[in-house]
Parts: sequence; C-alpha cells; structure tokens
Amino acid sequence: MNKKAVRQASIISFFTATTIAVCSGIFGYVNVFLLLNFDGGKWIDIAFTYLTYLGDGWMWAIALATTLMYKKRYWLLIVFSAAISTIIAQSFKLFIFNNQQRPNNLIQDKNSFHAIKGVYLNDVGSFPSGHTTTAFCLYFIACALIPKKWILPVGFVLTSIIAYSRVYQAQHFPIDIAGGIIAAITAVYISIYLTDKCTK
Repeated sequence: MNKKAVRQASIISFFTATTIAVCSGIFGYVNVFLLLNFDGGKWIDIAFTYLTYLGDGWMWAIALATTLMYKKRYWLLIVFSAAISTIIAQSFKLFIFNNQQRPNNLIQDKNSFHAIKGVYLNDVGSFPSGHTTTAFCLYFIACALIPKKWILPVGFVLTSIIAYSRVYQAQHFPIDIAGGIIAAITAVYISIYLTDKCTK
C-alpha cells in the first residue's frame, strides 16, 4: 500500500477543501455557489449529468470487485472505507445538519442559478456532499493501490470534476464539497489504520 501517495493526495485535497471553506466564509457560501454555477450549454449539461454518477454509492461495488480481482489482500480497505465514509456523511446529513437546505430550497430566485432540465433537485441534506465523499475516498484508495505516478494528478482532476458536478447541477453548495473532502480524508485514514490492524 502506497501510504506516501495517499498522504500527498490528502494534503492537496485538504488544501482544496480549506480554500473552498475560507472563500465561502469570506464571500458567503451562496455567493460562491452562484459564482461557480453557470449554464455551460447542452453538451456540458449532458457531461455533468453522467459524470456525477461516478460519485454514486454503486461505485463501491465496482471498487470491491476490482480489488478482489487485482489486489485481493486489500478488500477490507474497500469495505471499511465504504462503511465509515457512509456513516460519517450520513451522520452529518441526518443528525447534525439534518435540515441544511440545498440551493434549490434556499435560493428563492430560481432564475439566479442554472439547473439541468430533467434533473431532480433535492431540498435538504446538503452538508456534506455524499457524492464528493465517495469520489474522494475512491481517489485516495486508487493512490494507495495503483503504483502509477499519474494517478495522483489525473485522479485529482477527475475527482474534482465529479465533485464540481454537484455544484453545476445545483445539488450542493461548494462548502458541501469541502465537507465531503474532509469526510473522505477522515474515513480513508481510519480505514487504512483498521485494515493494517486486521491484516497483521
């Protein structure tokens, strides 16, 4: 397991999350959302409609199946990461910020932001972004298990695009993305620790 790559990826990701959080605090999280949410046209809408699925929960099944085929000894890392990240994200959504409104519910002027036609917009459960949590967890795991240097930069760009898709779709505020990144870092580090303990 390449823990150095995980550390590098988590540092870059933490810096990104911190930057988003600071900007949201200074300029207001609604204003930052309105700045980043825009109408890119038909093809951008289609691209982000499908890219966002890469942060869905079913990606864990693909990750587990792939790990069992190529890195069988680390299957527990996938199971722990999926379980712990879900517990962290859903605990915040359901118990701590259970009524946190999403853009569609909080922003009264619906013409002030772009929403993709045909995409259902949720009203509450905004913080943190579950898709972002899943995407970044899988990114960190990829850095840990795939011995290729390009995984760190390419994976970060792809994962950031997946996370941004939640803002583009008007499903989340940028601050929710920051929360998802922190949740992912926490979940993966705990999972690595538990995997090491269980496989010794």
